Amino acid sequence: MISSKPRVSFVIINWNGLNDTIECLNSLRQISYPNYEIIIVDNDSKGDDVKTLREKFGNYIRLIQNEKNLGFAGGNNVGINLVLTEGNSKYIMFLNNDTVVKPDFLDRLVARAESDLRCGIVGPEIHLYHQREIIHSRGGILSLYTGWRFIGGTFHPTRFKDDGKYTLKYFSGSAFMASCRALKEVGYFDEEYFYYAEDVDLGYRLFKAGYRILCEPGSKIYHKEGASVGGNVRNPLTVYYDTRNSIMFIRKHGRFYHRLIFIPWFVFIMFVNLLFYFPKEIKVFHHRLKGLAWHLTHRVSKTPIYSKFIPR
Repeated sequence: MISSKPRVSFVIINWNGLNDTIECLNSLRQISYPNYEIIIVDNDSKGDDVKTLREKFGNYIRLIQNEKNLGFAGGNNVGINLVLTEGNSKYIMFLNNDTVVKPDFLDRLVARAESDLRCGIVGPEIHLYHQREIIHSRGGILSLYTGWRFIGGTFHPTRFKDDGKYTLKYFSGSAFMASCRALKEVGYFDEEYFYYAEDVDLGYRLFKAGYRILCEPGSKIYHKEGASVGGNVRNPLTVYYDTRNSIMFIRKHGRFYHRLIFIPWFVFIMFVNLLFYFPKEIKVFHHRLKGLAWHLTHRVSKTPIYSKFIPR
């Protein structure tokens, strides 16, 4: 019976990504889990995205149209606020619009979450869309001295099958399911990040609050890495926020001795990448310097920042 399955609310951001969003929604129409809703938050797309989605999917989706681009963090927070205010769902499934899912992926995620009362986040095994034998992520680990990385990762094949070997500290924002109870306790995505590393921040806050971050390898999705930012993970937008927010995370969560090691290490890696990826990197390197320079003139808040329309 449907009532025996906890309700899950999907929150999917669309920003000028109509074709990807349509493919994602078509794959969701095939899932076997019976009790869910889909909330599309449009981040002020410039084309006819909203009109087309309404015409094509009708009542299958709930569509929120933002008046400006609130970024990944702010856009998702709009969806979180709606779900928690209504109070009808037990879980929120955050899913990038540039993903497609297997029909049983949500059944497996819910079963894993329901089996562990300490579960704050559970995510699927994320594969690359165009190279489906490659695991992009099985969750992430981090060090306040050296930063974070995915388990698996773009350059590693499916030899990463040792589920449980690592203590996960976050999950890729491209796909994870969070407990509404946990989000009420620790808060939403920190909007100071705007785009990039807000998933790391939220996962780490949940971890510090005593929740578990889990991967369910039987649940699988396929991700067009970088499609949501134009198909190029080395574009200026990503490069700038990657640099700015990597340091911001350490400033928010690390102590002074973490920063003393991390920041020189990060700058060193920047220049190593410049040499390794030359001449491609030189085209975007000034955006890395802009992300670094941001910290010379800005303070960061230790407390997560949310939009004024979100209740405290």
